[in-house]
Amino acid sequence: MTFTGMQPGKKEKRPRDPHDFHPTPAECTEILIKAEAGKMPRQVWECACGDGALARMLVDAGYEVFASDLIDRGYGMGGVDFLTAPLRGDAIVTNPPFILADEFIRRANFMGVRYMALLLRAGFFNGPDRKKLWDEWPPARIHNLGWRPDLFGIGEPDERCKVTWFIWDRSHQEPFQQHFLHARPEKKTPAPIKSGFIGIDLAAPDSDRTEFIVINTRTRKIRPATDAEKQEFLLKSKGRVEAA
Repeated sequence: MTFTGMQPGKKEKRPRDPHDFHPTPAECTEILIKAEAGKMPRQVWECACGDGALARMLVDAGYEVFASDLIDRGYGMGGVDFLTAPLRGDAIVTNPPFILADEFIRRANFMGVRYMALLLRAGFFNGPDRKKLWDEWPPARIHNLGWRPDLFGIGEPDERCKVTWFIWDRSHQEPFQQHFLHARPEKKTPAPIKSGFIGIDLAAPDSDRTEFIVINTRTRKIRPATDAEKQEFLLKSKGRVEAA
């Protein structure tokens, strides 16, 4: 996603990305998956995927995701401008550039997208200039977050971090629904087994230098294993030896 605008007196703790890119916090995606379970189509297009923060969680949750972005950040297909690209599926889930949110909504409506979930500013539809956009294609549901996610990695989320999931769903036949999701998901240690495997670094075969690593089978990224992961690996290895 991208974001523009700063409050007077506020300073960011890291340099601004030239395209105002900010990954989608995992807790936001987790809430969406739970809130839209059974309603979100299993095949979706993440058309502003950035580094894949949102798309990866959807994949781990069992969704089939086509990921693309105008800027290539090492995940998905780069160089794809959603505002001019052909339709890649009738369901969209993304965290779009806030300054292009109007265009994203109108483009999706023009292409006949059946389902769309956008993470936008909580007050996106405030003001008379957005009434026409609402009338053109009103959301079916809104999921309000009960906290301010740290969109910018500044440690202390501010007014800019008030965001909401807006859902457009052409199959929705009931009156407009607004849900308040006050429970913030607990931060969890990533479960590497779902997206990779644990092993011993063969570059350090000596017993005194054994290093345990976790390899993500999708991204091929490697990181040191935690103590808990080491114990899990050793227990499973012991079980396989005893079974043999």
